[in-house]
Amino acid sequence: MRPVVCLDRGFSSDFETEFGWYSKGSVLTVSSAHEVSDGLAHLAAEARAGAWIVLALNYEAGFALMDLPHHVAQRSSSQCDLKAYIYHEPPQALNLNHSVATRLPRWETPDFEAYERAFRAVQDAIVDGVCYQVNQTFRLHGTSKEAPWDLYQLLANNQPADFGGFIDFGHDQVLSRSPELFLERRGQHLRSEPMKGTARRDPNPIIDQQILDDLLADAKMQAENLMIVDLIRNDLSRVSEPHSVRVSRLFEPRTLSSVHQVSSVIESTLRSDIDPCALIKALFPCGSVVGAPKAKAFEL
Repeated sequence: MRPVVCLDRGFSSDFETEFGWYSKGSVLTVSSAHEVSDGLAHLAAEARAGAWIVLALNYEAGFALMDLPHHVAQRSSSQCDLKAYIYHEPPQALNLNHSVATRLPRWETPDFEAYERAFRAVQDAIVDGVCYQVNQTFRLHGTSKEAPWDLYQLLANNQPADFGGFIDFGHDQVLSRSPELFLERRGQHLRSEPMKGTARRDPNPIIDQQILDDLLADAKMQAENLMIVDLIRNDLSRVSEPHSVRVSRLFEPRTLSSVHQVSSVIESTLRSDIDPCALIKALFPCGSVVGAPKAKAFEL
């Protein structure tokens, strides 16, 4: 039996996770950028009433949440929406032990010329002082005959990560594996762990340690990491008790199977008048996947 939702921390097909549902919850779909805030407010009300909320928020929804001009949103994407399941029963343990022979998707070759043009635009923006950090990415398109859940299990087994998620919305599926914590709320305590700084691993332990030492001492990495730490401190200050925002760890090494990475930890105390809707609006999208200043980097 395939789950509809699986949210895990380091899950693989040989283990269990307590976060999961085998059935669909009540569905909320928002297809208009102007209705994203209303959709989040509805989900916040459901959460206050005791429901569990599992949602997928498009990156482009940031245009509406950051109140950017409408013409900027039109320039980026026609899709700016929110999809969510609302559950009134707690998650189940997912007892899975699949050994499915799954093949990777076949990816189309990216348009390098388009990427090069976008990269030059980013360079010009930095030179002109419009931005000082931009996370430049591009979309990949591929095809696969495999079931999405089987592909997710392949990812889970081959790419261990602290934060994984699978959501089956029927026509659309979300498969996500990330080592980075965007935001965690426990009671009124908030925690974010942005990652900036990456270096390859080496099979030789002596060389591998030297690579990590060089990464931690690298001035460019430190500057890049500090920029995002300051950005997230600012975002958290909008929803936190005065003087509660603090950087509890700076430049903390994280060693994964194929790379070394550097994260920092920012914590704060959430104000009592801030609901989940306002919290998401203040922080989404995470500064580490956008750049700084956030609004200008997002426009690029």
